[in-house]
Amino acid sequence: MKMPDFIIIGAQKSASTFVQECLRQHPRIFMPYGETPWFESPEYESRAAGEFFDVFDNKENLCCGIKRPNYLGREEVPARIYKHIPDAKLIVVLRNPIERALS
Repeated sequence: MKMPDFIIIGAQKSASTFVQECLRQHPRIFMPYGETPWFESPEYESRAAGEFFDVFDNKENLCCGIKRPNYLGREEVPARIYKHIPDAKLIVVLRNPIERALS
């Protein structure tokens, strides 16, 4: 089963969707639309990874990624990611909290 090569995580309203859309334009990168909440899902323990990552079938020749900003603040997520994708690259998008508050 093909799993993601990278994960975009970050703060809310930090332009992680913009990063996702920019990467999706590259012909050698595949990213599904939207977010992939599986690693933080309450159903994580009861459902197989294949149910969530079938979207990567037949994408062996592409660099694949997912996006979910909430992964940054959930304590259970790092161990779950490491269990399934120990070599995943992380793209972390942050935003200055003071500028965010003022905007």
